[in-house]
Amino acid sequence: RPTPGPGQSTQQPRTPRKREAKKAKAKRANVPHYPVRDWAAAGKDEPCAPAIVAATPRSLRAAATENVPRLLAASREAGLSVDQTAYVLATVQGESGFGREMLERSPKDYSGRADLGNTGASDGMRYAGHGLAQLTGRSNYEKWGNILGVDLLNHPELASDPDRGTTIAVFGMRDGQFTGAALDRFVNAEQVDYHNARRVVNGFNIDPTTGRDENADAMERYANKYRSILHGCPGAPGAQSSPPGR
Repeated sequence: RPTPGPGQSTQQPRTPRKREAKKAKAKRANVPHYPVRDWAAAGKDEPCAPAIVAATPRSLRAAATENVPRLLAASREAGLSVDQTAYVLATVQGESGFGREMLERSPKDYSGRADLGNTGASDGMRYAGHGLAQLTGRSNYEKWGNILGVDLLNHPELASDPDRGTTIAVFGMRDGQFTGAALDRFVNAEQVDYHNARRVVNGFNIDPTTGRDENADAMERYANKYRSILHGCPGAPGAQSSPPGR
């Protein structure tokens, strides 16, 4: 090896393989770690679960009985407030019927949606909604596969596991992992904006005839209902948040 001259670096230039390895290492270092627990066991003694389940539509009652305790336990561990927990419950009701529909009932063809990372011809249907929050799009499956250490790209159906889906819904909403908008942007100690909190999981889809987004309106109603119940329930997750009527 030639001796470097004055002012020359002794460091060898990085090969493309080394550069890629360094990028991959940096990417892994920035991946958050979220717990995937037996959320059913963790939530079996959640004191507010029976009241929430009783307030769900009868058609969703069986799924709610199974998954509301999970969502409450995960919300407690994630440090969500009462108001935030209520919106998580509302979102899961609106997206998957509390898990009654773990696969999008009428999968839309999301082909060509670059914003979802769908570049392959079959990506639109392959990466349609799965799980409690209806995870959608190749880029989201890749992201959550890296976070959870599961091959969701090749097995997107694994997002429909109830415990895995609970982690995705609760921690994803908390930290803005779906759209970049975190839940506390809209629901915090200063405000409870359930209407615009729809931006945490989806953007708005305004009906031109009404000027409203029916999904955002529905989830706002659900959230206010669950918020009222949780504030009246001793032992609710995050009981320090503001009371209804604020």
